[in-house]
Amino acid sequence: MTSANRRILIADDLPAIHDDYKKILNPKGLALDTMAGMEEFAPHLATQNSPQRPPFQIETVVQGEDAIQSVTRARAEGRPFAMVFLDVRMPPGIDGVETAERLRAIDPSLQVVLCTAYADYSFADISRRFRDSDGLLILKKPFDPVEVQQLAHALCHKWMLSEENRALMANLEARVQQRTNELEQAKGELEVALVKAESASRTKSDFLRCVSHELNTPLNGILGAASVIELSADAELAEMGRIVLESSERLNRLFSRILLYLQIDRQPSAEQHLIQLSDVVEQAVIAHREQAILKGISFKVENRCPPALYFNGEIFKLSEALSNVVENAVKFTHQGQVSIRLNLQENRFFIAEVQDTGPGIQNPQLTQLYELFSPGDLELNRKHDGIGIGLTLAKRIAEHLGGGIQYRNRQTGGSIFTLTLPCKVP
Repeated sequence: MTSANRRILIADDLPAIHDDYKKILNPKGLALDTMAGMEEFAPHLATQNSPQRPPFQIETVVQGEDAIQSVTRARAEGRPFAMVFLDVRMPPGIDGVETAERLRAIDPSLQVVLCTAYADYSFADISRRFRDSDGLLILKKPFDPVEVQQLAHALCHKWMLSEENRALMANLEARVQQRTNELEQAKGELEVALVKAESASRTKSDFLRCVSHELNTPLNGILGAASVIELSADAELAEMGRIVLESSERLNRLFSRILLYLQIDRQPSAEQHLIQLSDVVEQAVIAHREQAILKGISFKVENRCPPALYFNGEIFKLSEALSNVVENAVKFTHQGQVSIRLNLQENRFFIAEVQDTGPGIQNPQLTQLYELFSPGDLELNRKHDGIGIGLTLAKRIAEHLGGGIQYRNRQTGGSIFTLTLPCKVP
């Protein structure tokens, strides 16, 4: 807390006025008759000297230049004045108004009382010269001792409150700056961590892409050899060839999906392709229809779209997105049916709705539905073929083609995935 400052400067060219100020501000003996009742009116501004209220420390000068020197010296010594009683006329030097302007420039906290007995300056003139006039008062001569006492006590108290407020603001600014510096440092650390994480992600993606490419070459060789072995007249050898061929094809599909996931651009393609929809849909579902028949579940495709549509992007991406959603439905359905409904909405959107009668998806799997290799997916996929990339890839392709994918549970059990893609009718 700022200590009380009761230092007052008197600037008047008449030394007799100095004595009057001293008698009024630090009266001795009985209080002046004109100050009777002051304590009842404003106890905190009482005129009587008491042990709780030390006397004012008064310094006097007779010229404006002397006042400027005194205020400058006091600030340099760390003992600033709280206020100044400043006479407007102080010949032959600068007048009180100019002195007040220069004093406020030296010490903005200084409280100034201009004392005048003449109409040298109007209040409007003074106001124009002091834009920030909250620390400036005008006292008309002859002044009332009670007014002088009140001004002295009130302005010294105001100076103390102003200094406390300034100290609080400085402390607040320092704390804000410290916190800002801490946040900037944390931001810098996060940016470094993000760069490292992005670099690690790129390194992992590059590694997977390289491995997938390198594995494709020998895998194609295995596929070719397995195809030949499958045609062998030896039944046992042909069966082995079939097993190798099926396993190799599964690996080939997996590597292809990983490569597509890593290489696909998230920005929608601007190039349009005319697609024979029935051919694309059949290519996407043929393998899954066979799998559904083997599992003894019904598999239906209902196509209400025109034979051909314009889509943004390559044909195989559309087929791959639909294939992944249908594969997911067949994989997790053990009885009942899987149905695909194809519609055109407002002649601007292709809608593929894939429904199944499987177990549906509940939390926490629901919140991780499209996360790549999420723990929930891995736990669930231990019981099924695959590594949990299907829905993630389908969503990535849909967004790449300018669309999206939504999920909801069926009221009667099972899942509904809706693939929405922008299209154009020929």
